Amino acid sequence: MAGTPESSVRYSVNRLTVETHSTPAEFQSRYEEAVPSLPAEHVAALVQQHAPWQEMVDLVAAAAPHGFLIYFKNDVDPVVRLAGDRASGVAYLMGNHITMERMYRYQRAVLSTRPCTRLSGRSRGSRLLHRRQAKRPVRQLRGLPHHRRWRGT
Repeated sequence: MAGTPESSVRYSVNRLTVETHSTPAEFQSRYEEAVPSLPAEHVAALVQQHAPWQEMVDLVAAAAPHGFLIYFKNDVDPVVRLAGDRASGVAYLMGNHITMERMYRYQRAVLSTRPCTRLSGRSRGSRLLHRRQAKRPVRQLRGLPHHRRWRGT
């Protein structure tokens, strides 16, 4: 009898909290300037053309001056205002799909450990919260060649 396809891997997550010393709106503007949105139309065009991977690498290098792109933005302010909340909050799915692919080719499960960044605001200032998977023991990275192991840094 074959084993079941279900499995469970336990891992821990570190949440980094950084005081921004600015209003939520000011920091959100600076963050979105530093981490631009994914150029989705250009990516879709490269996919449709079956372009060489190097063209995708070049596109991301040009679009992401600091190496990160915003793939999704969830501004919860309009919804929580309905409940009377005054705090601000924006969640971003950010990353770099070139870096992700380097890990993905060896370990498909890397998609479940993507980074997520959230801007949390208060009336007196804002905080940047970043969730990052803690460094995993090497035994959990089976199948990755030693020189290609992602260290999670």
